[in-house]
Amino acid sequence: MEILRIITQDVIKVYISRITAARASGLDKILNFVLKALKDLLTEPLERIFNRCLKLAYHLKYFRDAITVALRKADKDNYTLADNYRPIALLNILKKVLEAVIAEKIINAAEAHNLLSRTQMGVRRERFIVITLQLITEQATTV
Repeated sequence: MEILRIITQDVIKVYISRITAARASGLDKILNFVLKALKDLLTEPLERIFNRCLKLAYHLKYFRDAITVALRKADKDNYTLADNYRPIALLNILKKVLEAVIAEKIINAAEAHNLLSRTQMGVRRERFIVITLQLITEQATTV
């Protein structure tokens, strides 16, 4: 039985194109600029892997692993104190691509089926400050 093609190669290419080339890699050691350079070769196998994950409702252990590093905060006097560092999780780049695709699918479905409140602003397209101010004005005048 053919896997239901929920995620297409074209969508994967779009998300790989959006990746910032000069970022640190995760445990997978895949450099962003290498993934971007090889996207035409990799999208077909990634399409199979991503759609298989969705079909099986399985999140690969490979995608769940991360490495955490401590970065020094700028302009601190004493780096022997833990508060002068901030932890950064370095995630596998393929996990980021898959999760970005799924997140957009969820957002699109929620928008298409009017599942979000009119006052929900976060993670929504074309929700600008003007709309937020209009909603606040409406609420202030109805009180």
